[in-house]
Amino acid sequence: MVALGGLVSPDGDGWDAIYGRCKVVFPHGGMQHSVRELVSREVAALVCDALAVKQVVDAGRLDLSLLSLRSQQHSPLRLSEGASRVIRGASFQQLVQQLQDCATPAVQRWETFRTLDSAVRTAASLGHTCALQILLLLDPSAAAATNVGSQSPLHVAAHYGHAAAAQLLLAAAPRTASATDCRGWTPLHACACYGSVGVARLLLAAAPGTAAAVDRRGWTPLHAAVRHGHSAAVRLLLAAAVQDSAGQTPLQLALSSDKGQDTLAEFIIARHQLTEEEWAAVPAPCPGLARALPAALEQSEAQARRLMRHLPPCHVQRLRTFALCLARQQQRVGVPLPPSVLGALLARSVAA
Repeated sequence: MVALGGLVSPDGDGWDAIYGRCKVVFPHGGMQHSVRELVSREVAALVCDALAVKQVVDAGRLDLSLLSLRSQQHSPLRLSEGASRVIRGASFQQLVQQLQDCATPAVQRWETFRTLDSAVRTAASLGHTCALQILLLLDPSAAAATNVGSQSPLHVAAHYGHAAAAQLLLAAAPRTASATDCRGWTPLHACACYGSVGVARLLLAAAPGTAAAVDRRGWTPLHAAVRHGHSAAVRLLLAAAVQDSAGQTPLQLALSSDKGQDTLAEFIIARHQLTEEEWAAVPAPCPGLARALPAALEQSEAQARRLMRHLPPCHVQRLRTFALCLARQQQRVGVPLPPSVLGALLARSVAA
């Protein structure tokens, strides 16, 4: 067996030591690296193991079967090339800092670093992929372990928008893409609520059916994205647009929300074509719709006319005047403008 380096000792001489707080001092590269404010010797053993794995992988070894670990009875399995690349992607000092971030209360974290499971969720919340990969090697089942709110590490990565961490977690536990927490949220709901588009793309590829999943309020991820005004997430989720459990469409939900009002024009731009029922739900006047004019013109003149019915009279008058000037200019030079260019000019005339 390979002997482990690292010394675990009390962290300080006062109350911290009395309450069992520890520190780890680990020799590497001729330096002493320390991780402090660890809540117990069990957590300190986990930190020693993580640093030992990093040391062995950096030395070019893929077989970890001879590595004697302090935090569990069994050694991790043989390391894959992909996991090795992730671990070697950070320096030893960077891993030390990542583990310290997980342990330091002053750093924004998802929860307290007390067990390997909580350490995985904490690393996911910070996007620390090197630490996360090593922790998943130590216990792959931690990728599916949940907290008191039934949130998996993938929920956490989705909340904070860490796509690289989400990719590691999806590889370790693919089924968590469809898992729900105590609110009925899938990880895709978290992406939609917080605008994590990069993670949302990964989740839609891994579990496309979650686009239609409803939470305890009856909302799909698209409804959540519209409600919170995340235009990029709205565009990504529009292909699976459905009604919520109350029969309310994302457009209707947008109209009932202050943030949603800001998203309304982006919603229309992203759509191929609004239905008559959806146009009937759009308020009049709705000044922000002028931004959607280029898309409406590209769809059809009928769509552009429907849009103009919902603009303030002053905007309509300005558009008509500017359109007349453009038409005369085009007739004079004999070069017609494409609908997209014409729409963009018209929209700018209203915004000016």
